[in-house]
Amino acid sequence: MLTASALLWTRIAADIFGFLALNSGYGLWLQRKKTSGGRHWPVVEGEVVASEVSLAATHRSADDTDAKPDIRYRYEVLGTSYEGHRIRFGSPSHVTRLQAEELTGRYPKGAKVRVFYDPKRPSQSVLEPADASGTAALAALFIVMCAVTAVLVAHSLAGKVLTTEAGVPLFAFLLPFALLGFGAVALASYWKLRQESMASRSWPTTPGRITRSGVTVEITRRENDRGREVEEERFRVTIDYSYAVGGRSFHSMHWNWGWTALYPDRSSAEAIAAQYPVNSDVTVFYDPTRPETAVLDPTNKSGVAAPLWVGLFLIAIGALFLFIFTHVQMS
Repeated sequence: MLTASALLWTRIAADIFGFLALNSGYGLWLQRKKTSGGRHWPVVEGEVVASEVSLAATHRSADDTDAKPDIRYRYEVLGTSYEGHRIRFGSPSHVTRLQAEELTGRYPKGAKVRVFYDPKRPSQSVLEPADASGTAALAALFIVMCAVTAVLVAHSLAGKVLTTEAGVPLFAFLLPFALLGFGAVALASYWKLRQESMASRSWPTTPGRITRSGVTVEITRRENDRGREVEEERFRVTIDYSYAVGGRSFHSMHWNWGWTALYPDRSSAEAIAAQYPVNSDVTVFYDPTRPETAVLDPTNKSGVAAPLWVGLFLIAIGALFLFIFTHVQMS
C-alpha cells in the first residue's frame, strides 16, 4: 500500500499530467482547426526578407535540437505592409541544424512566396497551411500524457502500486508501448517515403539550376568506452537548386528520397556532390499537386529503407520488453 505521503504525491502527479493531457489535446484540436481553415485563406505574393539559422550558444552536436530557422517574409494586403514568420502551423521553435538548414534553403532571402493570410486578421499569415507535419508530434504527446495520467489515476484509486501477476508494476508497460508507438511512426514514415519515391518517377519535369553544391561537416560528441567525451566527424551532401513551375520560383535541397545520409569519410560525400556542380542545369521532378515538393533523382533509393529498419528494431525491442513483463515472474 502507498503511504499517505506517497498517495498525496501520486494524486498531485495525476492532476499535473491530466492537465498536460488536456492542454496537448486542446493544442492538437486547435492546430487541426487552423490547418483546415488556413487552406482557404486568401493568398498574396510576398518576398523573403531574412533567412538564416540561429544556433544556441551551447550548441555542441549536429544531433542537438537547438537550432532555430529565422525566416521572415513581407507581404501587402489592401495597401498595408505586414511581416510574417510562420511557415507552418504547429512547427517546433527549435529543430536540429540540418532541419533548420533545409527550411532556410527552401526559402532563401529574396525568394518570392505565396502568403496565406487570415482575412479577419491580415497580420496572421502562413506559407504552408496544408502541412500537418507537427500534428503527429502533438498526437504522440497527447497519447503519452493520457497513458501516464491513466496509470497514475489507477494507482491513486487503488491506493497502491498496481502490478501484474508476475509482479511487474503497470507503469513499466509505458516503456514497451512507447517503443511500439515510435516504431509504428517510423514504419509510417517509410511507407510515405516509398509511396513518394514510386509516384515521383512519373511526375512532370521542369528545368532547374544548382545554386549550391558541397559537403557539410557534422560534429557529434559522444562518450567512449572509457567515459571520455570524443568528437566524431560525419559528412553530408548539401545540394540546393532552384526551378520554376507555372511562373512561380521554388527552391529545394532534396536531391533524392530517404533520410539524409551521413558519410564517415569526406570522399564519399564529395563524389556525390561532384555530380551536381554549381550553376549546372538539372531536370527537376515536381509534384503537380504541390510544386514545392521536388526531387532530382527519384530512382535513388539511398536512405529510403532507414526508417523501415529503425521501425522494425524499435518494435522488436518493444515486443521483447512486453514479453518479459508479461511472462517472467519478478523476484
